[in-house]
Amino acid sequence: NAIGGEWPGTAQAETVTNGYGETQFICYVPEGAVGVILSNGNGAQTEDITDFSYDGYWMDGTKNDLGHYKVTGYYEDEPITDETQPISHTISNESFKLTDNFGWGSAYVYAWDADGNAIGGEWPGTAQAETVTNGYGETQFICYVPEGAVGVILNNGNGAQTEDITDFSYDGYWMDGTKNDLGHYKVTGYYEDEPITDETQPISHTISNESFKLTDNFGWGSAYVYAWDADGNAIGGEWPGTAQAETVTNGYGETQFICYVPEGAVGVILNNGNGAQTEDITDFSYDGYWMDGTKNDLGHYKVTGYYEDEPITDETQPISHTISNESFKLTDNFGWGSAYVYAWDADGNAIGGEWPGTAQAETTTNEYGETQFICHVPEGAVGVILSNGNGAQTEDITDFTHAGYWMDGSKNDLGHFLVTAWD
Repeated sequence: NAIGGEWPGTAQAETVTNGYGETQFICYVPEGAVGVILSNGNGAQTEDITDFSYDGYWMDGTKNDLGHYKVTGYYEDEPITDETQPISHTISNESFKLTDNFGWGSAYVYAWDADGNAIGGEWPGTAQAETVTNGYGETQFICYVPEGAVGVILNNGNGAQTEDITDFSYDGYWMDGTKNDLGHYKVTGYYEDEPITDETQPISHTISNESFKLTDNFGWGSAYVYAWDADGNAIGGEWPGTAQAETVTNGYGETQFICYVPEGAVGVILNNGNGAQTEDITDFSYDGYWMDGTKNDLGHYKVTGYYEDEPITDETQPISHTISNESFKLTDNFGWGSAYVYAWDADGNAIGGEWPGTAQAETTTNEYGETQFICHVPEGAVGVILSNGNGAQTEDITDFTHAGYWMDGSKNDLGHFLVTAWD
């Protein structure tokens, strides 16, 4: 019988960082359990683990016949040798940086030797944990080349990848958005002591001073600018365009992306790189834009421009800010990572935008190290549904008098999480 909720089980919130800069999850075994499976809640999982005597486990990338990651146990006071240390740590001093100017958010190195054999695990290879930030505010992954490798492919572990890289002499690489015939990102190498010119700097840095803010009130988490010139040609790379790395936080605790307009652009589309996008924006005179959840006939978010020195009224402020003081906490014990409030009034009309509603930006951490979302109830709402914006949702909640809610993993006939109130 399952203990601690149905699949994927209970999210583990506590982490530490080991001596290699890698994240380690502290995984708790429920009382009475005889076996566990560790997973990321999104398809990847380990084989069954029934021996809880080890201090930890690591994965070398090999999998069993079911496609589940094999694990190796270790003791923290055991001397580390070539045989006992994780393969991902058996690396050369050879490394280079990958500028994450397309907002991958993660990077893996898949490597092979002179005989074409994989080194460091099967695809997608070994995750790279070390990052730095360049002068443009962009993340750069420190990518290590395993001993004996003659070529590597860098990828995000989720479908996007570079072409083969066989020259490890550069200090780093960046992607301008162009791809080869296989649909793999082409890369350009650079040396850090080389003077940067219009020809050598990444195209994403060749921008005007023209910029505006996009309020992330629907929890995109990332923003790209796709731009075109007067002839309809893309500027700054093909779709989804160039990732925007700079953010600020407004007075409501919401993230705002600083979106730069490339030189010569006559229009841009803002998007999250994963299907959601705005309508065309051709007026760059505003200080910023926000989305109220309505969409045009193409299913693209409509935007409203604003000026920062304009007095905020009920008519000009974003609908997501027209909220009551009514709020409660949702314990994120299933690792949603984001929370939306979809609300409706007494006539069944949506308040605060169409599904999935308004992203909730405020969080706290409870005594168990779990994230709790502060969920605000819009004025006039008689019911809300909480969701992660990606398929998981609660049952209807119509009682806003409690301090918070949590989910034990049970669901109703519609497959929606049942919630339990607490005070």
